Amino acid sequence: STGDWAVAALDATSRPLAGGIDLLSSMKQGVVAPARVVNLKTIAAPGPSAAGLQSISGDKNLRVGALVTLWELAEN
Repeated sequence: STGDWAVAALDATSRPLAGGIDLLSSMKQGVVAPARVVNLKTIAAPGPSAAGLQSISGDKNLRVGALVTLWELAEN
C-alpha cells in the first residue's frame, strides 16, 4: 500500500511532511536539508478520522493527529 511505501521511504536522512510550515521554513533557512521529503497528506484518506482526530476518555480529552487541519478541528 501507499502507507507501507511511505514508512519504508522514511529513514534518518528523510523528513515526513504533514502540514509543512515548520519543515518548509527550516529548509528555506538552511537549518535542515533532508535527502527526501515524504508527503503524508497524499496517503491519508480525507476526513477527520483518517487525519487522526479522535476523542479519548469521553469528552475530556482530544487527540489531534499531524494531518488534522484547523478547519476540521473547528468543525468537529
